[in-house]
Amino acid sequence: MKIKVTLISDLCTGTGDSFAGFIDIDTVVDENGIPYIPGRRFKGLLRDASIELLDFTNSPFTLEDINALYGETGKFDSGALELTNGYIENYEQITSELNELKKTNEYAPFYKSEFITDIYTRLITQTTIERSKRSAKEGSLRVSRVVNRGLVFYFDLYLKDKRLLPLLQDSCKVLRHMGLNRTRGFGEIRCELVEDNTHREYKTNLNVQPNQRLKLTYRLLTQLMLAGKNGENNTTFDYIPGSTLLGTFASLYIRKNSLYQDAHLNPEFYDIFLSGKVQFGNAYITDNKKDDYEPVSLSIYQAKDNERLIYDKASENPDAKMYNYQLRSLKGKYVRTLGDKLYKCEPLIKVEYHHLRPESKNIGHAVVDHGQFFQYEVLLSEQLFNGYIDGPKELLEKVIELLPDNRVLTVGRSKTAQYGKVYIEEVKLVDINNTELVVPSKGQFVVKLVSPLILINENGNIVPDVKVLIDDIKGKLGNLHVVNYFVNFTTVAGFINQWKLPKVQMQALSEGTTIVFRNDNDTPINVRTLELTRYGIRTNEGYGQIIVEERKYPSYKETKEKHTAQLKPKYTLAMLTTIQTLLMQYALELYINREVELSRSYFRLNSTTLNRIIKYIKIKNDYQELHDYISLIKDHKKRNNIRSALLERTIERDSDTDFVNEAREFIIDKITSLEFYKRHKNVLVKSVVESIESGDYYWYRHYMKHVFTLLKLNIRGDKNVSQ
Repeated sequence: MKIKVTLISDLCTGTGDSFAGFIDIDTVVDENGIPYIPGRRFKGLLRDASIELLDFTNSPFTLEDINALYGETGKFDSGALELTNGYIENYEQITSELNELKKTNEYAPFYKSEFITDIYTRLITQTTIERSKRSAKEGSLRVSRVVNRGLVFYFDLYLKDKRLLPLLQDSCKVLRHMGLNRTRGFGEIRCELVEDNTHREYKTNLNVQPNQRLKLTYRLLTQLMLAGKNGENNTTFDYIPGSTLLGTFASLYIRKNSLYQDAHLNPEFYDIFLSGKVQFGNAYITDNKKDDYEPVSLSIYQAKDNERLIYDKASENPDAKMYNYQLRSLKGKYVRTLGDKLYKCEPLIKVEYHHLRPESKNIGHAVVDHGQFFQYEVLLSEQLFNGYIDGPKELLEKVIELLPDNRVLTVGRSKTAQYGKVYIEEVKLVDINNTELVVPSKGQFVVKLVSPLILINENGNIVPDVKVLIDDIKGKLGNLHVVNYFVNFTTVAGFINQWKLPKVQMQALSEGTTIVFRNDNDTPINVRTLELTRYGIRTNEGYGQIIVEERKYPSYKETKEKHTAQLKPKYTLAMLTTIQTLLMQYALELYINREVELSRSYFRLNSTTLNRIIKYIKIKNDYQELHDYISLIKDHKKRNNIRSALLERTIERDSDTDFVNEAREFIIDKITSLEFYKRHKNVLVKSVVESIESGDYYWYRHYMKHVFTLLKLNIRGDKNVSQ
């Protein structure tokens, strides 16, 4: 089931942002420039509509019903309604296609967010009237961006308690306005509940073999709020922690088996989620190819003044040239290496704002002592993350059985409105890397932490001491010498939802911590076995994972993936057609501004004639209609003066031109000679190319309207009409 919202009038869902000198009030758009309706705001509007229903005579609903549906402020338990943001139809397919095409050289120039925003929105201007003077108040002019009326948005919803469905249906019918300036004609909507015909079900049939692990690729359908990084509530993790994923899958198990308060007493639940037999790894950012990226080693540095120079201090043969540069750590980046090539992939984070409105409806925003203002970080939607789950064969099969039929998980905070929808894009089994990594006597190898490590010393105290890990590794492999180590620390926190209490904060070694060992044994050793063990405590939550590798390269070359168009626009074809048409218009206008000599004799027309020509150019539908109009002008000289201006050459007699064909050839020649057309012809939409090469009247009309508008400005004395 979905909520369908149709815009009857223009809508402005304000962001609080402005662009100095251009836009005073902006509307909400996503990273691609597509407008959407934030779920939190819409849920609040629905709640207000539900409260209005209480005023109806013999209303069947109560305040308890409303609190059960939407939840209560300050309470841990959420309401029965879970709601996403409101998106345009086929939003998921459109954004997926956009994200792919924007990485290509062919289509990237067209799919810019500002171009896309211009398709769905427009700018309006408003003033304040000074009543005493009955004119606009000085300095009151303001510009707002509004979403075009007629657009339709869809909210995905999940209702835990079906008994509350009548309340939700009636609330949708009551809700008629939203956004800014709703008392001035903006924000009128039609809201209705509709059936969801796009529901997809997936059956995962995987046969787990020994020495295999489960790999899941997660796509963020909405923004994701994973508060708690370094123990701070307003910052978000730039990855999906294993502890979060463990809690998500545990919730699926509890809901499926109706365990609730006694879940820990269930032997199978205990084995999967509490015993440590199954380990839920952190999910790190990945690219569209779903390659694995890991936290960068703290031993890898980049030259501050030359980002192409990347050095590894943990290499067996460090490059002495690195000391000629001022270096900076790549801490916080995610990388993968292939030989001496290094690829980066960075998660995208945004700061969002939200305010809790005062109880009094007379106050529209949070002010001192009334309402609250929140600021927090979120991971942006449509990003991909790779994560692994390790464990015994029979328990991994139980985890696979928990995957929802629609593959959609609710993760993180504010899951009931706007945030937290994650789609499992790919599920597969991969073999555990058992390939031996044999290090000869006196040879070097490196141990790197892929996730934070919580260590306990011999006294049972939690200490972020790298020597505890070093001693553990020496106990497994014998006589080793520590050549160097690169260490950083982090704070591990968390929240226990069952108890509604925060976890104890712990100091830990951070991901990327790197230790360089030398094998001082008399014989070679296989160091790969170290990866088969997680170290420290809370390993089932993703902590304590390491990788072992040899570092042969003293430096790396930062390399970027080359993207070529693997698909053609389908869901974004109409969008691309509009953008290319607009850009072609801009290219024509730029050509006119720079190249057309408005002082030529055939442009010497008076203001009245110019206005009349502009009017008829607009209302005529083709060349023949325009020709017929000109032919009706009785004055021979005036008639041919107009033709001269329309063809940009001197015409003295009617027989000097075949106007219809010459005008068509005129505009074809103008557009096909544009540098923009020549450069992008191979990726222009077929319909755009055909309209240009056939000399469609649309292009001629736009060209001449701009020329004659410039001529008008020249007559008025406005000389600043070119660049």
